[in-house]
Amino acid sequence: MAERIEQTNWGGGIDNLSRRERVKEGCVRDALNVTPTNGGTFTLRPGAELVVSGSRIRGVLSVGADVLYAEGDKLMRLDTRTGTTEQLGSIPPAGAFAGAVLNDELFISTEADCLRYKAGVLRGWGLGECRFDVQRGTGQLVKGMYQVVCVQINQHGEESPTVAPASIALLDGCSLEVTCDPLPGHSVRVYASTADGETLYLQGVVSGALSLQTLRDDTARFQGGGELSPIPCRMLAQVGGSLACASGGLLWLTAPMRPHVRSSLERFFQFAAPVGVLLKAGDGLFVSADKTYFLSGIEGPAPSQREVLPYPAITGTGVQLRDGRAAWMTPYGLAIGQADGSVSLVSSDRFAPSCGTAGTSAAIDLDGNQTVVTGMTGPREDAGMVARDYYEVEIVQ
Repeated sequence: MAERIEQTNWGGGIDNLSRRERVKEGCVRDALNVTPTNGGTFTLRPGAELVVSGSRIRGVLSVGADVLYAEGDKLMRLDTRTGTTEQLGSIPPAGAFAGAVLNDELFISTEADCLRYKAGVLRGWGLGECRFDVQRGTGQLVKGMYQVVCVQINQHGEESPTVAPASIALLDGCSLEVTCDPLPGHSVRVYASTADGETLYLQGVVSGALSLQTLRDDTARFQGGGELSPIPCRMLAQVGGSLACASGGLLWLTAPMRPHVRSSLERFFQFAAPVGVLLKAGDGLFVSADKTYFLSGIEGPAPSQREVLPYPAITGTGVQLRDGRAAWMTPYGLAIGQADGSVSLVSSDRFAPSCGTAGTSAAIDLDGNQTVVTGMTGPREDAGMVARDYYEVEIVQ
């Protein structure tokens, strides 16, 4: 008969790599429905409180006291101060639902939409490129090649992206006749260069048309070019004044402090496998794809990357810790990423998890203890009884 041994301190943590009879003192081989404490003891796992119910809740995001969640094709808001809910809008009924907070504003990406939310207001994240036309007219401009661009301005003062200015050749005694078609509630800033110039200067703010008989070169300069609007992605993270957006093996960064535009020429990375974890740590970013990488210099003109682990994380298991560190599950247990890009495997010498192909993680703070809880699933496989084909038959007697 097995001898019963009472153990009062489990400070050694888990150990499932040793043989059962050789588990070190103070270690536990497995545990169920209990939570470890800093003192080396176990307590019962905390319970849960139902705050809202739904039939098809598939994603949850938060900003301040507001919790936004996807319920089927509805984007819902829960006010945690009052417990009330309301529908903010409609979204695709399935697919991606990701978000990140930048400057107290929640940026949301669904399968087909890019949205942003702040203080009860939901609006589009990004502006479409301004449609405009420029023709020759009669005026006082000299012969040369001119560049013209129009950008839309919304009520928040945000400029629409522009891929490239339009170029037009003029003879002496011509003008630039600019017409544009802004969205409702938007105005248009018109920028133009002098003859054969490379810098574009602000010529005026209009709502439909502008005739440029002469040109100014002492006003605000056009700083855009090579820019695009955000596109839907599957993962989002905030780092500094930028947003990191990933879909498949592509990761792109928004312009610093201008989250409504991204560059078509730089500030993006292509990986050999789909991005499965995207986590901020300090001023850098941990990215799991075919391997695990750390991106630095996010706010600068040329962000860089380096490999930190030769294998990827379990997809979806990334979580931000309260102190700003990043954590994710690997085939060798929990990995902790620091702000300098260093990574430690806290229990790889004594613990090997039963890994799935994807999962999710949460950091729980309770009674002074911080616990990372990870749930994982394996690949979806057809059941042996699944119908793969059928046929119809008519029986005649």
